[in-house]
Amino acid sequence: MNQFFRLVYFLKYAKKETAIRILLGLGIVGAQFSQTWFLAKMVIAVCEKRNMKEILLCFLAEFLSLFIRAGLIKYQEYFLKKYAAKVKNEIRSQILDKIMVLGPSFKNDQRTGNLQSLITDGVESLEAFLTQYIPQIAVVVFTTIFITTFMCRLDRTVGLLLFFMSAVTVIVPQIFMPAVSDVMVLYWKEYAQLNAQYIDDMQGMSTLKSLGVSRKEGRRLQTQAIGFAAESMRNLGISLSDSTLITICITAGTSISILLSAIHVAQGKIPYAVLIQVLFLAGECLKPMNDLSIYWHNSYTGLSVAEELLYVLDL
Repeated sequence: MNQFFRLVYFLKYAKKETAIRILLGLGIVGAQFSQTWFLAKMVIAVCEKRNMKEILLCFLAEFLSLFIRAGLIKYQEYFLKKYAAKVKNEIRSQILDKIMVLGPSFKNDQRTGNLQSLITDGVESLEAFLTQYIPQIAVVVFTTIFITTFMCRLDRTVGLLLFFMSAVTVIVPQIFMPAVSDVMVLYWKEYAQLNAQYIDDMQGMSTLKSLGVSRKEGRRLQTQAIGFAAESMRNLGISLSDSTLITICITAGTSISILLSAIHVAQGKIPYAVLIQVLFLAGECLKPMNDLSIYWHNSYTGLSVAEELLYVLDL
């Protein structure tokens, strides 16, 4: 958990960009919610045989929300590249500055490939965690507050259920973190070792050829690479465990919300118009949590490199 917060600390070098990323996320969620809400209102207007003007207004509002959402998503994709580049450049600069301070004695004790994989692939893998997962937590928090308030006005039980499911999507990854962390740290160590061996062999290719063992070394690397690929697939299954649980909770939350509203309509507690709104909005309300689950899964590789990264910076 300490490594988690120390990685988040790197975002202090991009405070403005982080705030913009959160605002973009909130804007996209708001546009999604508005789009679905106007669609629900349009269906209600049709079912209640209201005048065409009201139906057309709902249609135009839905189309406008769709247009705004598309524009925000397009800009976010462009902005994320600049945002991620700034954060990664800062991390790489700190690593290189530390290596320069430690001097040749440190590099003599390290394999070239290990340092190369840390500075390139290792830092690159932090992108999903720092620029997507962490800002999305803030988006989920603000979204949960709004969703709970709005849905409780429609149906209190549904609102509280959606609040519970939102909390689960944030808590579950933290519960699984110790088990998954061990697996991913091992994955990174194996990857760094294999990468280092490839670089060392390329640098010493003339020596290997002069000794007539280049083909033998190639076969050995092939065996290691195949073994690493098989182990990676096993680790992937473990890392998907909490993402699968979150997806199940989100799906169950959506289904149960609609079921509860249907029961309340049958009992005469709420009008059928509320049921239509819940039918359309329940899935949309939990979409930010689904995105959070996806970003969490994409962050595993970045979290696996945290131990080695912080070790170098702490020397």
